[in-house]
Amino acid sequence: MTASREALCQALEGNGAVAEALLAARTLVSAGWREAISGQAVDAADPRLAQYLLGLLQNPYEERLHAIFLTASDHYIRDEEIAAGSRSGLSLRMRTIVRRAFELDAHKLILAHNHPSGVAAPSKEDRLATARFEYVARELELVLVDHLIVGAGQAYSMRRNSLLPY
Repeated sequence: MTASREALCQALEGNGAVAEALLAARTLVSAGWREAISGQAVDAADPRLAQYLLGLLQNPYEERLHAIFLTASDHYIRDEEIAAGSRSGLSLRMRTIVRRAFELDAHKLILAHNHPSGVAAPSKEDRLATARFEYVARELELVLVDHLIVGAGQAYSMRRNSLLPY
């Protein structure tokens, strides 16, 4: 689901037509999910959200940060990739996320990122960056609903595991 065009062509022994078909199917699945929830309330604990994020973020090559922007009543506005890093990490750019939330008139957001190692548990750096972001967001009247970490076929919720205080 997350392989690049080049990786697909290589795995398919140069069969570009099949690679293009797979990329098109991936785009349609993502568009279908977005259309299905457009304007709907989003629950961070919904297994369908976890499946969507698994499809987007299970990438063995680099960490990626994704944000889902919500209204004050938890309705979906938009989701987008915020940053891509390296195999060993990425930088949580608070300014970028907050600016985008204000541009979209979002009041709440869900963050998600992957661990290429496959370990879905948060690192010490994840916990510190999330706590810092949650504090800054709260001061700006934004609510961090959850921070999900994708790895090994699962999405770890920092909220459900009591790692977000508010």
